[in-house]
Amino acid sequence: MLGPNTSQLSAGNPSVSPLLGSFEGFSAIYINFGTAEILEDDSRRVAKKAEGASVAVTFEEGLHLMHAYPIFFPYYPDARNTLHNINKWIQAIFDK
Repeated sequence: MLGPNTSQLSAGNPSVSPLLGSFEGFSAIYINFGTAEILEDDSRRVAKKAEGASVAVTFEEGLHLMHAYPIFFPYYPDARNTLHNINKWIQAIFDK
């Protein structure tokens, strides 16, 4: 995704951190995160920044869950619920 020389990218590069880029012209986005992960605050900031750029943001948090928790759907009912919500969100986009 970032190319062969990713070690040369600055942490201030929007390709590394979407929080530092512009959300102007973005289509709707779905953000989900676990409240037990280090990216929780950044996820909230990205959502706020995108909403400030008039982007439709659907935001879902998994209480006390870790990063990428939906992949653990066989073990966590909340993860199954999130996957169901993502599916409904995608279907709504295609049904427009």
